[in-house]
Amino acid sequence: MYTVVVKPGESFGPINLGMTFEEVSKIFKYLPYSDSFIHLNYDDDGKLNELEVANDRFIRPMLEEYDIYLFQTKVEELIPRLNPICSYAQNELYVEGCQYDYTELGIRLWRNDDFYEKDLKDTKFSNLSADEFSYWYDKLYFESLVIYKDDK
Repeated sequence: MYTVVVKPGESFGPINLGMTFEEVSKIFKYLPYSDSFIHLNYDDDGKLNELEVANDRFIRPMLEEYDIYLFQTKVEELIPRLNPICSYAQNELYVEGCQYDYTELGIRLWRNDDFYEKDLKDTKFSNLSADEFSYWYDKLYFESLVIYKDDK
């Protein structure tokens, strides 16, 4: 597992927003986690303006200055830890899962299901196989992280 420092609205490890495709490509080929799902978006000037990372369990994104692990902290514990830093906008119109947008930090967190630990206590989960239980347990965490610069 690779710990990667997230500088809100600036960078994901050595990859900085504002880099060109060529600059990112040079760095990316040397990253030990380059097989992980990372989606890059570039603006019209060819500069990186958004980076999305999927929670594949190989990367541990840590929010710089706060020592908060964004993929290894359950959602119901993570949100209260982030709230004192800045408020979030939960996009109620976003129909594909649950999205939390921390515009002041330049990060967006997403997960497919609005699922909590109390939900695992439901009797329908008591007879699940270990693999099935693990599938649902993973839903307690965010599935993706987007780093972006808020240009407003």
